[in-house]
Amino acid sequence: MQIDNAAPRARMQARTSETFGSALIALVIAARPLAVIGAALGFWAFDITTIVGLAPLAISSPFFRPLTLVIIFGLIPVSALALFLVPALYVLLTPADARKAKVLD
Repeated sequence: MQIDNAAPRARMQARTSETFGSALIALVIAARPLAVIGAALGFWAFDITTIVGLAPLAISSPFFRPLTLVIIFGLIPVSALALFLVPALYVLLTPADARKAKVLD
């Protein structure tokens, strides 16, 4: 009895693993843009909370004003570089074959 069910069970497991692999690839491809959006929102939320937290210190204390202004105005270009320049350089410098292979792995 056990031998009779082995072949159909093996075919069913093979189909299930193929379906799971296809679904996993589709999930990775669909999740990538969502991850980019989430990272962008996370960066901006971090920047805004840091600026709001440092603003009272920059306004009230003449001793800490230069330091807080450097942090605030340094945070803006660094965040822009991290959000736009790094992904653009990744796309330009990584060969298309390697990116496709990485998505399929």
